[in-house]
Amino acid sequence: LWLEVYFSPIQEDGETKGVACISRSITERKRAEEKVRNLNIELEERVVERTSELVLANENLETEMFKNQRLSELLTLRNQDLMASITYARRIQDALFPVALALPFFKATACFSRPRNVLSGDFLWQHEAPGNIFLALGDCTGHGVPGALMSMLGHRLLNQMVLDHRMTAPADILAQMDKALEATFGQHDAPDRVHDGMDIGLFVIDKERLELTFSGALIRCYVLRDNDLLQLECARCSVGGHMPLTEKIFSE
Repeated sequence: LWLEVYFSPIQEDGETKGVACISRSITERKRAEEKVRNLNIELEERVVERTSELVLANENLETEMFKNQRLSELLTLRNQDLMASITYARRIQDALFPVALALPFFKATACFSRPRNVLSGDFLWQHEAPGNIFLALGDCTGHGVPGALMSMLGHRLLNQMVLDHRMTAPADILAQMDKALEATFGQHDAPDRVHDGMDIGLFVIDKERLELTFSGALIRCYVLRDNDLLQLECARCSVGGHMPLTEKIFSE
């Protein structure tokens, strides 16, 4: 118990005759004060604990921000290196793209190329032999790097068939390109078989007889003559790719 006691002397004729004592219980007040003191101590401890948590969280946040900044810088550098490589690859691809003004035989030509992802899966190929002019337009599977690799493969196969094997029939050239792609990418039943191919239109012009022979794989040829439009049909299949249970026939 807590008590509050007041003492007061009792005097009579200048002499102290006794002492008056008054007391009251202040236990409830003391208990309330102690409770408030304990609450303050608990609150201070919570503030210290929370402050420590906030300091730790702030340190972790700063660490993550630093990591993210470093990661962003690393990604920026890698993206710059990647774009530099892709841009240089585009220059190599452009070197294989015939210049419109340099195309032989034709009096006026126009070529337009705007790749979706810097590199292109579309390509134009031409070759002039002593008696014939070859011109092909290809649209390979995929965009960007995969399409560009397929376009380079298309260039190589056309050079191989026309320059090395001296082939002149467009349908035979497309058929041999199809077989070459099949051999390159594996058999039909292989589990990891690549099903990429290309749509291509190829024509040969006999310069002496002024005769045009065309064969296409999902790409038609349109001839505009005296304001009349003549459409030369194509095969309903691509060169390469996977076409089960169907024999590919390329006509001229």
